[in-house]
Amino acid sequence: MPDSPGPGRIAAPALLVLSTVLGVTAWLMIRQGTYVLHDIPWDCDSEGCATDDARMIFLVGGAFAACGLTGTAWAIMRMMGFGIALTTGAFAAVSGWHAAAAEGLQPPTAYATPITICTIAGWVGVAGTALALCYELKTIGIIPRLLGTPYAPARLSKYETVDEVGTAVLTFTDRDGFTHSSRIPAARSWLDLPVHAVYERDDPAHPRLALPLYRPVRGDGTGEDDTVVDKLERVATLYNKGHLSDIEYERAKARILESS
Repeated sequence: MPDSPGPGRIAAPALLVLSTVLGVTAWLMIRQGTYVLHDIPWDCDSEGCATDDARMIFLVGGAFAACGLTGTAWAIMRMMGFGIALTTGAFAAVSGWHAAAAEGLQPPTAYATPITICTIAGWVGVAGTALALCYELKTIGIIPRLLGTPYAPARLSKYETVDEVGTAVLTFTDRDGFTHSSRIPAARSWLDLPVHAVYERDDPAHPRLALPLYRPVRGDGTGEDDTVVDKLERVATLYNKGHLSDIEYERAKARILESS
């Protein structure tokens, strides 16, 4: 059967490109916004301050781009998305103020407080991104793999809830050709993912689950809103990647068509 790109392999690069565009847009607009902020006139009264200066579009547009970056980056990199967006926005603002001070538009002391606040926010974003990265590296099992721990393509099946905790059976074939199955905690949405089992060579009966980095968000994770075509495409993707045998693939297709 020819290998055709599944929806996940198409969506991930598209989200990465969109995240890059939003990140660059947020940086440029926020930087320009803080650069000209000192020159924007404000009308203030007892009810607050307002301005009709068109240059405010830089900050407003930059904020919207940063929010969009949070969403698209979250879809690809999960918790790292928020940290990346916060870091981008905060350091873009600092860059704009530094440029304005360097050109003598305002004395450096005029920007000292906002620069300090945004610098702190930016480093909080860096720290959050680093912590999220460590969590994701653990989730996808990359560190044990780099250390030489055996791993193998696996599949999750037979999802059920035990004591209000979702579980599924993880099945894989080790390097010696033996097949192992064990029930582990799992989310229903993981059943369609190309997972791996990371196991100790002398104890393959107790594997650890390694998820892919890109895990599409599917609402409540049940996949109930997916069309028959969506389900068939995901099953075909798993089959093309070798996670399903011919018999398992035919059975999965039959179940989907029977339930439609």
